[in-house]
Amino acid sequence: MARSEVPFDAFAGDPVVVSDQCVNAGFRGAGCTRCADICPVKAITIRPGATLLDPGTCMRCGACLPTCPTEAIGARSPDRRLHFALADVPRRSAVVIVCARDATASWSLPVLRHDRCLAALGAEELLDLAGEAERDLWLDDSACSTCDLGQLWTAIAVAVRDGNALRQTLGLGPLLHLTTDEAVPAAGARLTPAIESRGGAMSRRGVFRRLVDEVSERFTLHSAGTAPPRRRQRVLARLRAWRPPPVVTTATVSVAGFGHVTIDHDRCSACGLCARFCPTGSLTFLETANEHGDRAFSLATHPAACVACGLCTVACPDAALTLEPRVDPAALLADSTETLTTGLLTSCQICGVATAGSDGASARCFSCRRGVVSPVRDEVGLMADLLGRLPHG
Repeated sequence: MARSEVPFDAFAGDPVVVSDQCVNAGFRGAGCTRCADICPVKAITIRPGATLLDPGTCMRCGACLPTCPTEAIGARSPDRRLHFALADVPRRSAVVIVCARDATASWSLPVLRHDRCLAALGAEELLDLAGEAERDLWLDDSACSTCDLGQLWTAIAVAVRDGNALRQTLGLGPLLHLTTDEAVPAAGARLTPAIESRGGAMSRRGVFRRLVDEVSERFTLHSAGTAPPRRRQRVLARLRAWRPPPVVTTATVSVAGFGHVTIDHDRCSACGLCARFCPTGSLTFLETANEHGDRAFSLATHPAACVACGLCTVACPDAALTLEPRVDPAALLADSTETLTTGLLTSCQICGVATAGSDGASARCFSCRRGVVSPVRDEVGLMADLLGRLPHG
């Protein structure tokens, strides 16, 4: 069957929007538009308090899946079939991945046919597919220039670039390649037919191996007790299993979906809103007591759990937080938390809520000061929604 004759419904089933994981549904006016921005047919609409997907318009390409920072799209039926299709491929064999609409692919390496567009595989998914054996993955993008979804090629190239950049920050070599950029190495004279990721025979050994991987992922949690998306947990497990050399580089590397939060201590009012509304629990706010028994607070970040959604910077009424698009390799390997700021607490003289400061005579919490607060980066009106949730708001 020629490429032009392969219908769009050859792709996998409809993506599903899980409202309780979507930042737009959970936080009115959050302003996240990543899924809608990448959709090639504009099947996704962002409305205040909701993300809507039109199944009649959706082409099921899957490009929206890796863009969602909280896995709110497709989270109920994660695409794991490629892993099962890989189970019986030799552990260290390089693999070529072709898209669902490519009916003519033939390579001398093992070939996997994905049941969506290749844009459905983000950097984290690709690194996870590389597996513990660190196999090279070749994405066959040779026909993207003639495909009517060709605009998604940029997303495919970015995923390859980001995946290799993430390994580079840890001192590891690249594993991901585009067939239009590099020649695919020959693995023998016989051409390999595509392995369909939708099903097919698999040995008991292959099934058992994949089930062991799935169970291991469930227990690869982190000491901070946060809850990043499952794909983040899987790729972190991969990065640590690859046993990279000691990290010595301090170069700033930007990878989509990874962020690093910094804070202006003098601006922080200890409201804790950033931690309260962080969708992955990457930020932790605690009320404590110092060695003298005074009320105190601490705000910590877990960089490995940050998905760079930016919600914390919008939620902060004091514009104290900055989200930098960079990877902290040492934090990824150590799975560690770091303290952003600490300080003393006092009671607001109007409502009694705890706020930063040691002099209670003129203390005002951010909410009681909101008549003069002008939060930056709040063009979408999130602050009004957050304030409205407070008991004294």
